[in-house]
Amino acid sequence: DLFLKDLVYENEDLTDLIQFEDLLSRLLDSSEFVEIWKQLIVDKMPEIPNIINWALKNNQKVINFTSFSELTKYIQSYLKDQNSAEDVASMCLNFGRAAELLTDRYHIFLKPRTI
Repeated sequence: DLFLKDLVYENEDLTDLIQFEDLLSRLLDSSEFVEIWKQLIVDKMPEIPNIINWALKNNQKVINFTSFSELTKYIQSYLKDQNSAEDVASMCLNFGRAAELLTDRYHIFLKPRTI
């Protein structure tokens, strides 16, 4: 992809851990990556839009916060393995944060962003 080529500096040695970490940081900070990741998450992880819709319906306030335990209970209602609800919630938060679709504070609150 063209934007990835723009992120790699000429003569950059990507076998050097520090330079690789720098490239990775530039990639994660690029708006192009965030847009690609966001579209991938929306297309491939229906759980994320489902969580956003649930959180927005659940709280009719200007700023919507949902506790992690509420999110876990919601996810638990859809799972066969009830013990994995916290892991699934954490995974969804991590992927959702990377796509700038979900934000959280201290892993206690969930703040959905509109898609």
